[in-house]
Amino acid sequence: MIEKLASCITKHYKWIIAIWIIALLIAVPFVPKLSQVLVYDETQMAPPDVESMSAQDYISENFGSADAVPGTIIVLESPESITDEESLNLIYSIQSQLYEKYGSDVTVTSVYTPLQEFLIMMNAAYQSVQAQYPVLTEDQIAESVLGNLIQTGVLPPDLTQQQHMQMVGVIKQAGQLGVSPSQSAVLELNKAVIEEMGGLSNIEALFPALGDSLSLLISENGKITMMTLAYGESGSATDEQLSELRTIVNGAAEGTYVQHWITGSDPLGSDLEESTMSDLKIIEPVTIVLVLVLIGLFFRSLLGAVMPPLSVGIALGISFSLVYLLSFVMQIHYSVETLMLTGMMGAGCDYCIFILSRYREERKAGRDKESSVREAVMWAGESIATSGATVVIGFGALAIANFSMLQSMGIALALGVLIALLVALTLIPSLLMLLGDKLFWPAKFGKPTDPETFKKKSMKTKDKVGYFTRSAKFAIKHAKVLVVAMILISVPAIYLVVEMEQSYDFVGAMADTESTEGLAVLGEGFGSGVIQPTQIAISFNDEFLLPDNTPNLDEFNQASELASMIGEMDGVASVTDLQQQLENGTINSILSDDGKSLLLTVVFQNDPYDAVSMDSLNNMRNIDPEEEGWSAVNAIYVGGSTALMYDISQLVQNDMNTVEIVVVIAIYLVLLFVLGAVVSPLRSIITILLSISWTLAVMVLLFQYGLGQDILWIVPMVLLVVCLGLGMDYDILLTTRIREEIAKGKSNDDAIVYSVEKTGGIITACGFIMAAAFGSMMLSSGYLLKEFGFALMFAILLDAMFVRIYLVPAIMSLLGKWNWWAPAPIAKMYKKRNARRLKNVQASQDYLSSWQRKPEE
Repeated sequence: MIEKLASCITKHYKWIIAIWIIALLIAVPFVPKLSQVLVYDETQMAPPDVESMSAQDYISENFGSADAVPGTIIVLESPESITDEESLNLIYSIQSQLYEKYGSDVTVTSVYTPLQEFLIMMNAAYQSVQAQYPVLTEDQIAESVLGNLIQTGVLPPDLTQQQHMQMVGVIKQAGQLGVSPSQSAVLELNKAVIEEMGGLSNIEALFPALGDSLSLLISENGKITMMTLAYGESGSATDEQLSELRTIVNGAAEGTYVQHWITGSDPLGSDLEESTMSDLKIIEPVTIVLVLVLIGLFFRSLLGAVMPPLSVGIALGISFSLVYLLSFVMQIHYSVETLMLTGMMGAGCDYCIFILSRYREERKAGRDKESSVREAVMWAGESIATSGATVVIGFGALAIANFSMLQSMGIALALGVLIALLVALTLIPSLLMLLGDKLFWPAKFGKPTDPETFKKKSMKTKDKVGYFTRSAKFAIKHAKVLVVAMILISVPAIYLVVEMEQSYDFVGAMADTESTEGLAVLGEGFGSGVIQPTQIAISFNDEFLLPDNTPNLDEFNQASELASMIGEMDGVASVTDLQQQLENGTINSILSDDGKSLLLTVVFQNDPYDAVSMDSLNNMRNIDPEEEGWSAVNAIYVGGSTALMYDISQLVQNDMNTVEIVVVIAIYLVLLFVLGAVVSPLRSIITILLSISWTLAVMVLLFQYGLGQDILWIVPMVLLVVCLGLGMDYDILLTTRIREEIAKGKSNDDAIVYSVEKTGGIITACGFIMAAAFGSMMLSSGYLLKEFGFALMFAILLDAMFVRIYLVPAIMSLLGKWNWWAPAPIAKMYKKRNARRLKNVQASQDYLSSWQRKPEE
């Protein structure tokens, strides 16, 4: 098949170039649209059938918006007290401006909210009494309302005369707001009441329930508070609304001593998108410049340096447009765009260089342009086709994952590499047919040379022993020592990998932004899990409350026992206090509409995605009502972000095990077919896995122990897939060349030395190019791309500079004839295919024996 492709290219190269240009022109309009459809929240990409999603569906169905977590949070910190006059004025200014701008389309919760709710309740009671008894005076109505508040336990019965008079005044002012007062009017009265009564502390003395509510909004040290915002029905803020909010907060806080941050899921997502776009603006040009420089140094040609990245650019444009179209049927994670850029630029340029290098080698050997193109496609083309197949298999295997984040990465990258491979196999040879040696300008291959003259020059060149020849001879001579060293290094490396702690905290891996800083301050004051609480719904057989609004004792006692068990778990900062809810009269706010379900909110003290929080979450799920003897409890549902990430972690572990097996088996079968041997494919896979284990071990030492940043769970999986795919390029190039030279009559060791000499420079150059492409991701401001960049860069450099140049020759020398052993049917198939290739080589040699090579026009 590869021979037919070579013949097709040499005959129809102009048509092939035209087809690629047309494809690019069709794709161009869709390329900019890809960034508009990317998903920045990994939790949105979980499958709907996991336990946490089922729990969340139950919670949403039974509690409606009660389970909603505010999308935007304003964090305020004062050096003394967050309830002093200046801080309260700042909060009032922000809240009043929001009401003025958005009216009822925004819901704000602040330190004013608890009293605001009491004022609204007083207003409703006042309007009710006035409607029933229109002849009563304002003072009489206020006295009646006050009596009801004392009777129902909202206010204490032992009010002093001064407090009594103050409360009558407050009730009268609340009543004067009229029917259905606006949020702004209630807020204005709220501020006036606090000032009249001498601050929030005096109000708390009158309203014990008010103090309980304020404790949820003010940190224990009294210096930090939060304001939560929900826009519209969804509660989410747009980028425009976030921008307007920043303007309001910055303007209100100017000249004050109060520090402020805007955080929450909406600002975090917005900041992540902005930082990703900023990273791409740096990574893209750096990647292209590094690739251009390295290819230019390798070919010593300006046009030769430009052609590979230019060709890959065509592949990128077409691939981005196809991925955009894929977004209509699946979600695309934001990391895909960067990984495609760096991965395709590295792999695609490698494939192009393999073709260009083999063409140059054949031209220097005396063949004409067409024969050189044919030889390059037949031999180098087979190598890159095999390499590309392994990459597509590696990435494509992620498509079987249950987590759509992995699916999107796998399908998009497999598609991108496939397009880059087709460009290298068809467009580059076509351009060589069109432009010939001009692609290598200003380098020259010399004048036409007859075989005898070429042979004499070759003999002189052989006397000059290069680095890669010396490396191969050294590896063969010290093969046993190198293999023993490999084993000694691998044992501690594998131990470090097994003990590696993986992180599921994507927020913690983000760049330092206002939203992440605000989240850290919020964590200090309220516990890091406050923005992403865990919600536990308890389903009862009967209603929680009796007709007289007192709790059913069995339901109450068993729910309280569950809350107590959860509160004692490691890492739990707080859990809903049911007794307090009953005393405050707010128990209905955490009950379902039918009264048969109750919602507990659990806040973790530390990172809700760390190992302690995850373990405690699992312990919550393992509580069995039947084993505990809770006859009143029907079921317990655990939802929230921690539960969802725990499910994702389990999915990923299962997916990784499956993907590893599929990738290894599929790549082995491809190599078995190409190499016609049983042992060599195993050796290829094992050496790649060693490179991966060594890389992960170095990452543990650098990131985990050095920088204090755990390895994100997705990095090992992507490293495995990329290295088994892209990293296999160099092994295939070297191994197929050794196989080729043995087929031409060389001994095993001579073929190894000669092949390392011929491919070592290409492998090293391509390794530097691919490492530079991946390494540019280390310029990212976030740890996700930093870890991706370092892992892939280190693994590629290790593989290209040491494993393929020293370790593989050593192992292959020790294996000897076992490198190529295969059962009779496979050996016969390979022998037949090889004979056909050698026949084409002989035909080329016969053509060359006419001694005159065609000069380039």
